[in-house]
Amino acid sequence: RKALMRKWEGEFRRRYPLFLSRLKMNLRGGLTLDHALEESFLDFQGGKHLGSLERSLGRIRRGESRQEALGEGIRSSGQRELMRLMDFLLRQWELGGEDLGYLDQLGQEAWKMKKETVRRMAEEGSAKMALPMMLIFISVIILVLVPSILSLGG
Repeated sequence: RKALMRKWEGEFRRRYPLFLSRLKMNLRGGLTLDHALEESFLDFQGGKHLGSLERSLGRIRRGESRQEALGEGIRSSGQRELMRLMDFLLRQWELGGEDLGYLDQLGQEAWKMKKETVRRMAEEGSAKMALPMMLIFISVIILVLVPSILSLGG
């Protein structure tokens, strides 16, 4: 169970910055918030956490109120970053406007989070490779030393 949660977390941290970049690009391209969100999810594998946002948007398209659908999405996601995005979406729908400064801030934080995740994964990968590399090194030493020792003895 814990491994699955870590997998979902890592998947979210890899995909969320890309999703935010797509959303900002669509909004800056002149799409309305609704259309920008739809376009941002096209051909995008959101994973479990971003899937909660996508399900909320589907509920909105079926006629449920934005407040209820996104509120449920916020409760089900469990991701602080995604909760902040959904809160931003609700404010944008209620107040309107073109202020994308907060979305830019979310995007910058998401990219920092992704860099940190990649760095941590690289460190974990390096640690896992230490033993196999030592075994290979010992094998090479044995392959070089055994014939040398045997030739000295014979």
